[in-house]
Amino acid sequence: MLKQKKWLIATIVVVLSFFIYSNMGDQLSSEQRSSKATESEIINDVYTSSNNTIENNNVENSTQAYITQETNTQETNTQETNTQDSNLMIIYGEDYYLKDDVATYLHTYEELPPNYITKSEAIDLGWDADKGNLWDVSYGSVIGGDRFGNREGLLPKKEGRTYYECDVNYEGGFRNAMRLVFSNDGLIYYTEDHYGSFEPLFP
Repeated sequence: MLKQKKWLIATIVVVLSFFIYSNMGDQLSSEQRSSKATESEIINDVYTSSNNTIENNNVENSTQAYITQETNTQETNTQETNTQDSNLMIIYGEDYYLKDDVATYLHTYEELPPNYITKSEAIDLGWDADKGNLWDVSYGSVIGGDRFGNREGLLPKKEGRTYYECDVNYEGGFRNAMRLVFSNDGLIYYTEDHYGSFEPLFP
């Protein structure tokens, strides 16, 4: 009888041990699966976040490039519009006196404004350079259209090229030191020191 009890107890212990071991194994497997699932979720989150960051950067770069291109286009269009507006303001047949206006008139129409007369024409009207009386004999006129020799060779030379000169910024009385010197092939220079130095204006 005692042996039977011992055998029964041993059997119960074995069964309980197996049951406990099985439960522990299931619990461990569950925890491992949970851990693996968590790791997988973390990896997916990192991958998704990286993709979103890359996509956002690409969108930002594309947007910035588009904005830059649009800005450059607008600036170019504005510059072209300003140039066109400047040319439109210079009307053929009108009188002009200022350096930039006369230079633009020359560049646009390839001739001086109508208020310019040559030295010989002014002399015929009674002009005396020593008296500074041009507007007394021809009010509003400006000396211009006579040939410029370029004897000092400060301006570029070319076969067949001829230079001419005209006063600018003239307000009556004696002539000042400011001139435009322009060629028969489109070159236009400005001098403010009576041919001592030249600033290219066109082309």
